[in-house]
Amino acid sequence: MILPLSEEDNKRFWTMLGEKVIDKVRQDGNLPDFYRSLSAALGEDSAGEPAVYFKIFVDSPKGAASDAVVTRWNQFTREFLDQLLRLRLQRQPYVFLGAA
Repeated sequence: MILPLSEEDNKRFWTMLGEKVIDKVRQDGNLPDFYRSLSAALGEDSAGEPAVYFKIFVDSPKGAASDAVVTRWNQFTREFLDQLLRLRLQRQPYVFLGAA
């Protein structure tokens, strides 16, 4: 268990954990073509609790994104977050999308 503010609780660890979750999604055959990379940042949420913020970088469509694209982005984000929540982390995970 990685406790918040411990020596192991660093950006590198959380980025590697996020990449392992991406590997699991890939193995399940659910990694979309628009995925490019991710980053992690540590902080506190609005309640002052330890949090980890994952930003998933995706290809952005030219022009406005269609409803189908937005729906697929949301499905992927939820799947990634669900995988993180199953790990019962000591930091609350939050997931955001960004253009690559």
